[in-house]
Amino acid sequence: MADLSINLPLPNTKTAVQKTLWYAYACVGFLSACFAVYVRFAHIGPRFSVKGFELIPLTGLVSGVDPHFLFRLMHNLTHPILMVAYVTILIYLTVKIVSNPPKTKFAEFLHEGTAVMILALICAYMASLFLPVGDMVSIIGKPSTP
Repeated sequence: MADLSINLPLPNTKTAVQKTLWYAYACVGFLSACFAVYVRFAHIGPRFSVKGFELIPLTGLVSGVDPHFLFRLMHNLTHPILMVAYVTILIYLTVKIVSNPPKTKFAEFLHEGTAVMILALICAYMASLFLPVGDMVSIIGKPSTP
């Protein structure tokens, strides 16, 4: 009697895990970019009287207060146009890697580099939100009353 067993190859679990990780990277990157843009438009803009697409100068006063340098830098780096470019590149990279997974050491470097980049963006942005904004700065000039 002939052997009736079907010898199907087992799925490569390493490739399946890599695909799942890339989908997770894309989702977390998209959500962190959406969060940064939301905070920029809903909270930071009204607080400093700037519009969502405006940049904050790196030095000087902003609506009478002196924010920390990291706050100013992260506000400018999370401009909505840059966030769209960041998400577009991350989604493109995810689609390219999932459709044709590389089989070299470069794939591991790409995984770790992308994870570190997303984590660094989230941590730096969250740290900049909790920095002290600074005291109200009054302009000293001539007194208004004699």
